[in-house]
Amino acid sequence: MGKLRFRVPDHDLYDPRFWESAYVVSVFDEIPRPSECRFEGDLLCVDFESSETCKLSIPWPTKEFGPVVLTTTSLRSTNVPYSLRLELARGFIHRVRTCAFDWEHHLGLPIPNSYHTLMDQAMDFFIQAVIDDKQGECEEGNARRALDAAIDASRALSRTYTSKMLQIRILNGERLQTLFGVRLPAIPDWRRFSEEVAPACNSISVELGLHQLAPSSAALPEDLVAFQQLEWAEQKGLRVVAGPLLNLQSEKKPSCVDDKFTFEGFCRETFHRIEGIVKQAQGKVRLWEAFSGLTSNPARFLEEEHALRLASGLINTIKRVDPKTPMVINFDLPGAEYMKQSFHTIEPIAFAQTLIQLHDREIAGIGLELNLAYWPSGTLPRELIDLSNLIDHWGSLGKSLLIRISTPLSLEADPSALHQDSLVSKWRYPGAAIESAQGGENLDTDPDVVQSNFGEDRDCNESNPGSTLPPNAIELVNKIGRAHV
Repeated sequence: MGKLRFRVPDHDLYDPRFWESAYVVSVFDEIPRPSECRFEGDLLCVDFESSETCKLSIPWPTKEFGPVVLTTTSLRSTNVPYSLRLELARGFIHRVRTCAFDWEHHLGLPIPNSYHTLMDQAMDFFIQAVIDDKQGECEEGNARRALDAAIDASRALSRTYTSKMLQIRILNGERLQTLFGVRLPAIPDWRRFSEEVAPACNSISVELGLHQLAPSSAALPEDLVAFQQLEWAEQKGLRVVAGPLLNLQSEKKPSCVDDKFTFEGFCRETFHRIEGIVKQAQGKVRLWEAFSGLTSNPARFLEEEHALRLASGLINTIKRVDPKTPMVINFDLPGAEYMKQSFHTIEPIAFAQTLIQLHDREIAGIGLELNLAYWPSGTLPRELIDLSNLIDHWGSLGKSLLIRISTPLSLEADPSALHQDSLVSKWRYPGAAIESAQGGENLDTDPDVVQSNFGEDRDCNESNPGSTLPPNAIELVNKIGRAHV
């Protein structure tokens, strides 16, 4: 049994969900491992089933963007307590500096002066924080300042990287083939929204799946909103991504998922019905989304072997009916944070790798659903370099990626949301009200590269002065939009 101990003297000022959502990751692949967190006095105690070194990942408040997931460097299992703030600052500074080195020496990326200035500041604060810790001083302000400066440095670095990669592609005469669009809402008044966004898109995503079938029906109703959207997309000349045909997320679970079915009976019923759905929409869809939620399904009623058999059967069924239309396989929690709960969960990248080995020709790509800043059914908010590393990790499988990003534009509850999850940006922590009051300022650390303006998005913070919305996904969308244009 491994154990880590961290000093957090003011832990009672933080929302308990900060500690509940913390998890241990392995050193090299950073896959979450089963772990338990609890407090003993002012010590955060993390227990995990291994004696090897590991890292701790936890959403942590930052000056500019509120809570984002930060990860320590490799730590030995020990009863001697670490300083949590100091180790998070050490881990993030190390991650950003390593990234800068790799991009400069392996990709020839010109590192902006703003990065060096900010990273020097971060290092100065960090060194002072180490000295304070060695002298037994409890004030951890220098560790916080080091972290804030390092995050500003990482943003300067990531913006330069984005700009440089796009310039290289354009100078090489490469035509960007990126699909850029939105998922249309399955509501009666969908046209009002759709007409506004159509000029910015070259594709749209339509919800089409087994969960829309009536319990005793073998075909989708002809007046289904999805069929209206398919016709509209054809008129607009937009390519259509349709699915997921099978979605095992709790709110989308099909009616044929019933305790009375054996696994074999469930598969037969599922494949038969999906065959009918594919036939109904055949010829109007450019890309099928085969499934979602197989590895992270909340009910945990699928063992890994059963999940693989089900996924393989779905792929074969779709290809048999519509052999000319490519398909992707979807993963709704690509960061796999859910794996901290148990050893009996399914590792998503290993699952995808196995399916690719079995169906390399049939699988055109992998879909990643990044529902950022939601917990526990979404992806915890991440810093831009961390998001880039996560996407690159999935990209190493050698398949095209279809990335769907959603992020809150308001701190108010959305009754139409699929999951009524906790919005991480609303979690209580020291200094939240002060940071939100200063959040209207968004200083661009590198004016010579791709820039973004989040003033409009930040206005929503005024309705709740205790929180800050992280604009990571919004910046990602802005950059993709500029690249596409």
